[in-house]
Amino acid sequence: MRAVRAVCARHGKPLFLDACRFAENAWFIKLREPGYEGTPIVEIVREMFSYADGCTMSAKKDGMANIGGFFCSNDDAVARRTSAAALGAAPPVGSGRGRMAASG
Repeated sequence: MRAVRAVCARHGKPLFLDACRFAENAWFIKLREPGYEGTPIVEIVREMFSYADGCTMSAKKDGMANIGGFFCSNDDAVARRTSAAALGAAPPVGSGRGRMAASG
């Protein structure tokens, strides 16, 4: 992920994660990536998301819900534009960094 973050930064592009299976992916990192064997899952997750400018998550995956999801961005302007487009100009949830748009 560090390498992908570096490529995105070099080209001025944001990096958004698909957060649907973040916990499972963190577990695989712990099991398979050298140097992460003793790292708590919560620290692996924090590192994963530290490289991202935001994320999306479909609540429909893994039987959590039959519809909906969310989009998060650490850029307020992106959060506002996305919220307006997805929710018909409804305001984003939260305030400051880490705004979130929810649908469902």
